[in-house]
Amino acid sequence: IIMADSPSAHVVISAETRPVFREHARFTTTAIRAALMPVMTGYFERLEAALRSEGFTRALLILKSNGGVMGTALAKERPEELIESGPAGGVAYAAYLSQATGIENIIHTDVGGTSFDLGLVVDAGVRSYEFRPVIDRWMVGISMLQTTTMGAGGGSIAIYNDLLNRLEVGPRSAGAMPGPVCYDLGGNEPTVTDADVVLGYIAPDAYYSGRMQLSIKKASAAIEEKIAKPLGVTVDEAAGLIRNVVEENMASSIKREVHLRGYYPEDFVIFAFGGGGPTHVAGYRANIPVAVIFPQAPVFCALGSSIMDIMHVYELSKRMAFMQPNTEKFILDKKLFNNSVETLLERAKIDLRAEGLDVDAAIFELELDMLYGGQVHVKRVSSPHLTIQNDQDVEDIYNDFEKEFSAAFSPHVVYKEGGVYLDGMVLKAIIPTEKMTLEEQPLNGEDASAAKKGKRSAYWPELRKRIETVVYQFEDLQPGNRIEGPSLIEAEFTTIVIPPGQFFHIDSRGLGLLEYLPGHAPADKEVS
Repeated sequence: IIMADSPSAHVVISAETRPVFREHARFTTTAIRAALMPVMTGYFERLEAALRSEGFTRALLILKSNGGVMGTALAKERPEELIESGPAGGVAYAAYLSQATGIENIIHTDVGGTSFDLGLVVDAGVRSYEFRPVIDRWMVGISMLQTTTMGAGGGSIAIYNDLLNRLEVGPRSAGAMPGPVCYDLGGNEPTVTDADVVLGYIAPDAYYSGRMQLSIKKASAAIEEKIAKPLGVTVDEAAGLIRNVVEENMASSIKREVHLRGYYPEDFVIFAFGGGGPTHVAGYRANIPVAVIFPQAPVFCALGSSIMDIMHVYELSKRMAFMQPNTEKFILDKKLFNNSVETLLERAKIDLRAEGLDVDAAIFELELDMLYGGQVHVKRVSSPHLTIQNDQDVEDIYNDFEKEFSAAFSPHVVYKEGGVYLDGMVLKAIIPTEKMTLEEQPLNGEDASAAKKGKRSAYWPELRKRIETVVYQFEDLQPGNRIEGPSLIEAEFTTIVIPPGQFFHIDSRGLGLLEYLPGHAPADKEVS
């Protein structure tokens, strides 16, 4: 009726948006879709028109928050699936690199202008999803790769708290406008970037590849007035304290997140990206042995989007008895189960054909929401079978459920006596995309002198003094080159800081590795 009266109207109904029970999440997801559809539709139409005018002829794919991409036609209809999609690109790329490098456990960290994002890759895969994340204050019914965000980045503002007589950094940020004081765009509150400039880590004339001149004079004045004088320290010491506080906050966030998920930070390798990751990872990695720094660190999430598979997700609420209480007998209705899966498959195939994709090339994966009777904890598990052909298939599904349920909640709450129920199913339709490879290169020796570009004065809190510090050009380093701290390495859009007691080297794949020198690795560092 509405479309007949207003053909151009955006009509959204919950039965199409989220055809599952739990009405609150379904309503909020529908409302968010309705609010975003007109905005995102106009944005994608303008973006496509601009790209076509420049000669772009390929399909435009949009990054999703669940670790996949989709075409603009579906993105216009499902804009809620794009929320928090940026960090998802970093997680997905880290997971791909985990398989490409053989590094199974990764903490990916992204230091930007306003935030510090982190996520985990465990056993070469992403095991942590949020299925009803809270966005702002609204519970949304979408699947999202789990990341943690805190207010700590290059634009984080440092203040002296006179009530508590201490230095605090973040979560308030200067943003991009006016930005840090050194931008000379009207900002007057000292930030982390101002501290990096004052310390000599970021060259005022090399920022943004020399396209943006920074004012070290104004950054120093702001830190002196608002931090150094109240604390009774020098400007250099104050700048060092700003870095130390923000890096301790990041390290604490990493330690808390990893421990809460049941792991030890020492068993992981850190991936540092974002414009500020390489600049600060030496401080926030704490007792994690190795940090990996990429040539493309500032655009790591964007690069991750380029290797994501096309992925569509379809959900269906379907309550089915799976195991009979007390008897532990499997009683799943195989025909009902398979018919439900077939319903989802048909929806997926219609969308794939609408996008001009080859259905025969698609990979279909099934996930099931299952729980024990008398309990409220629902666990989403990957099904080893797309459809069920016999009793062994049913037993395989249960065994995987019990294993993952035990890992998530504890073996002690496994409750077969209460029976097992299937609460819903999720189908993923995946079209694999072409992936880049990391080419092995011969090692050229440890001598990195060919990459030297000069020296500049830098203050190192570990030494409590300024020294003339050698600066290297990242792009001129060769596999096998090794650099000991204190040193600085400048790349096109970031700077790698190597403090005393650490060293940096390039491996055979062109990746930068930051490690501790013998005798300098901290013990289990306590962060607060």
